[in-house]
Amino acid sequence: MSHERENRDICRYSIEGNEPLSLAVINCVSKMDDDKPEARPPLHEAIDPEALDNLFRNRRNGEVTFTYLDYEITVDGDAVTITRRLEERPVGAD
Repeated sequence: MSHERENRDICRYSIEGNEPLSLAVINCVSKMDDDKPEARPPLHEAIDPEALDNLFRNRRNGEVTFTYLDYEITVDGDAVTITRRLEERPVGAD
């Protein structure tokens, strides 16, 4: 049986000035969920926030993708893009 992954609800959050990338991720997830950052598990359960912040500290090229809660998060030097991941389901299922 083959499976497909459906994606929906995309948020692109531009990073402002010296805003830490880890904070940008939390802010973008908060926009997606319309709630406060403290209402969810800590980001460090998915990725090391300090390592994420340091990754682009001296450069703006490259990207990293990881999952947090039910989101697929891609971070580059300028923005955070979040896609809500839905459950895998059999192809042709309604």
